[in-house]
Amino acid sequence: MVNDTAMRRVPRKILFLSEAFSAETVRRRGIPMANVAAWNRTATLVRLLEQRHFKVSVLSSGVTWRSRTGFAVHRGTTEAIESSTLLTTAAIGPRYVARALGVVLLIGSAFAHLWRERPTATIAYNYSFVYLLIGIWSLMLGIRFIVDIEDIMVPAPDRGPMSIENLKRRVLMRAMHWTLRTASAFIVPARSFARKLGLDRRFAVIEYSMAEPVDDSRFEDERVNVLFCGPYAQAHGFALLLDALKRLHERGTLRHFRFHLTGPAPDAETLAHALGTGHDDSVVRHGFLSAGDYLALLSTVDVGLSLQLRTGHLGETNVPSKSFEFLAAGVLLVCTEVGDQGAWTDRAVVLRSEDPASLVTVLESIAADRSGHERLRRTGVRAAARDWNAATKAEQLDHLITNA
Repeated sequence: MVNDTAMRRVPRKILFLSEAFSAETVRRRGIPMANVAAWNRTATLVRLLEQRHFKVSVLSSGVTWRSRTGFAVHRGTTEAIESSTLLTTAAIGPRYVARALGVVLLIGSAFAHLWRERPTATIAYNYSFVYLLIGIWSLMLGIRFIVDIEDIMVPAPDRGPMSIENLKRRVLMRAMHWTLRTASAFIVPARSFARKLGLDRRFAVIEYSMAEPVDDSRFEDERVNVLFCGPYAQAHGFALLLDALKRLHERGTLRHFRFHLTGPAPDAETLAHALGTGHDDSVVRHGFLSAGDYLALLSTVDVGLSLQLRTGHLGETNVPSKSFEFLAAGVLLVCTEVGDQGAWTDRAVVLRSEDPASLVTVLESIAADRSGHERLRRTGVRAAARDWNAATKAEQLDHLITNA
């Protein structure tokens, strides 16, 4: 165990490479949407590192191919993320020039920071050839290079082998391959990731949640409030949800629920036409939410849906972060068997069959037996507090960094 007094006496530093954009950067630079997953994961790991008295500098290019602005002129910025620092590089030139120049500025800024600050470790959010290059420079300076792996890259089976999507995936697969061979250690969101990647003991399983475990009251409204967070894609279970909503409407039981959709949901007319429900308030579209608004919404819903398909191409390669969020926030989790979730029968309602009829049966049983599912919900909160305890996870992360 690392001596706590020694940690306070000798400040330890971390350089964290991440495509995390603050809300202000998203607004100012015309980025159509933030990389919410990167921001949530980065903020959570930063909180854990700060518990162990690390001083963290998060470095981001602050540029994306999706930027709306035709010509960008933005200075580099320094902002707070928790009690650490978020450094965003400058953006100059037309969109594609700004993106290319942003890579150069990111590499230059990282190289200079590593040379000047000599941190204990460099942590990268996921993998890319840019992060790999910075990681190699870290290792040359005697600085540990640790990678937080969020996705296992595989070809998309629903796209052609020469499609743009699969060509990009091939590049990222090579970056993943070389990163696995180069990095000092790894952070993964579930033990199943370590098994799939063939990692040895140089890893720590750090589940994450923006929400702190809280056990407040739910199921108090006349309707059951259900939350589905995008993306709105087949592999993430959106078609499954739409089919279930249609069936609930046909059975006359949709009126017992209010479904909340966040992210780029279809427009109201398209959604109403697809569901055949008319313009009622059974489905509420919230659009993109800030972290604060998202947490506020979490505090008001009863059920959270995590419907990523086990049978889809993401079933073997992703772990839904929303599942951890829902449990910690005190929301009853309804989930598929993706990742480690198949064993969560003690804390969640696990869908054994990924079909609309099964989802409808589960939702109607929740509405019919609120007290029974309230007990399961409270069990889920206690499991989150026990298994994903922040102090324990912070110590595990510290041990990984110190001994990588």
